[in-house]
Amino acid sequence: MCVCEGEVVSVAGSACDLRSPTMLGQGIPRVHGAAGIPGFDISYCLCSRPPDNAAATLLHRDSGRLLRVFTDQPCLHVYTGNHVDGIAGKLGASYGQHCSIALETQNYADDVNHVSHCTYILYFT
Repeated sequence: MCVCEGEVVSVAGSACDLRSPTMLGQGIPRVHGAAGIPGFDISYCLCSRPPDNAAATLLHRDSGRLLRVFTDQPCLHVYTGNHVDGIAGKLGASYGQHCSIALETQNYADDVNHVSHCTYILYFT
């Protein structure tokens, strides 16, 4: 797994390395996304992964809930609600920073600006 930052960078040994089971809450203070704010806001390149393998697996140990993400896209963007602050929810709930996670499958975020990378065509109707 690699991080896409305009170039492919290995995550091996870094705070962004999620290739083995990781408690995300413990990793959030060690990773800085946009504007130096703690938390994941990172696109991962899904390098040479068989299509029948999950791109990501989330497990909530206390409840046993499990989420597996399968995709044919080359990237997975991970965002941990770094800019969420006091959003009102149902039944009076309030959602604060790092209260959520988004796993977004996609092409390389900056792909359209690199002719050598272009692998898709968008049609507008």
